[in-house]
Amino acid sequence: EDMNRHLILIVAVCLVLMAPPVMAGTIEYSWEGTIEPKDPNEDPWGIGAGQPFFISAAVDSNEIVEVDYTLIPLARFTPRDIVLVIGGETATWRSDSLDAISFFVSSFNANLVSQVGISLRNVRINGTSGAISTVVRMPEFTFTLDSPFEPPPIFPSTPAFADTHSGTFRSSYSTITETGALVSVTVIPEPSTFVLACIALLGLGCNVRRNRKR
Repeated sequence: EDMNRHLILIVAVCLVLMAPPVMAGTIEYSWEGTIEPKDPNEDPWGIGAGQPFFISAAVDSNEIVEVDYTLIPLARFTPRDIVLVIGGETATWRSDSLDAISFFVSSFNANLVSQVGISLRNVRINGTSGAISTVVRMPEFTFTLDSPFEPPPIFPSTPAFADTHSGTFRSSYSTITETGALVSVTVIPEPSTFVLACIALLGLGCNVRRNRKR
């Protein structure tokens, strides 16, 4: 038993000494606004004249994608951990290969802007499945896409410009963001080797104290 404790201690110390810096596990992007039907006669989710919405999506921080420079700099990542709330109703989401969270830089009203969009193909709300696409525009240089290959951009939470996105991805809805609507960016770290080693050392210490009391 003493030999096992000593072995655990040696392994834990080695992990602490070899531990790399803490790296982000996921990066979460979110914003809110208003969603309304593009055509009042085509409203499969029963939203009516318009409802507030909140959306967030996470991206694996280790994902690297090739930037498409065909028309505008565009980097498209695979979203995960989707949260979509419309009018207080939380939607269910089923992953689809065409889902994307996209970052791009383009011209808007004669100015360059940084943009991020989330497109989801299979969202179910009020018992009906459909697609949603929402885009927000932010000031130029909020992020840049300068390299052939890029990880997900990390930037400070930034107020967006007022904008109406007419929706693509076969969506029946438009999304509207007001001036100053905050595009939040949250880095969610994964447990580092250092943290795991500290947990192991703590467990070992508790075990030693218990044995001494016997």
